[in-house]
Amino acid sequence: MDRRAHRRGPRCRAGTVGGPDRRAQGRRDRGVIDLPDRHLAGSVRTPVGQVVVVAGPAGVSSIGFYDPPGCVPVDQRALQSVTDAVLDWFDDPTSLEGLPIDAPVSDFATAVRAALLEVPVGSTTTYGELARRLGRPTASRAVGRTVGANPVAIAIPCHRVVCSDGSPGGYAWGVERKLTLLHLEEHHRHRGGPS
Repeated sequence: MDRRAHRRGPRCRAGTVGGPDRRAQGRRDRGVIDLPDRHLAGSVRTPVGQVVVVAGPAGVSSIGFYDPPGCVPVDQRALQSVTDAVLDWFDDPTSLEGLPIDAPVSDFATAVRAALLEVPVGSTTTYGELARRLGRPTASRAVGRTVGANPVAIAIPCHRVVCSDGSPGGYAWGVERKLTLLHLEEHHRHRGGPS
């Protein structure tokens, strides 16, 4: 997929959304994430919409989709390696593995996140199955609320959770986007990418 059309966002009074064209800067080394020394926001245009990333010295605290692309203050250069990693995810859904996350949650939510990270790329699980994996088979609704409150889209793969009847269920950023993300991961798995 040619990503050039997805590189730049609209200009805003508060700053620039979208960031510089990476062709002029070269690509980052995969696996190298430079974190800023203070909390900053950056954004990148992806094949499924504008993504805004918030990160600080301890890690990434938020990755979210925003439609329509809004105006947010950004320091694009300070977060370039993080937004590059998000954009790389669309070619390789394993590219965010090991991304430091700085979004404090309860012990239960930490366990749910860990279980989500075990769901292979291109696969899905159900809320009930996640609850069983956690040793809490009656907690599927609590798992669902926790999955739905995930502030770090794609890095914590909440889009891989579907209903027990196989229907997609909900997604904070829209069911259509969830289905597209699942399709991208399935395509990656079928072309032999790592899972």
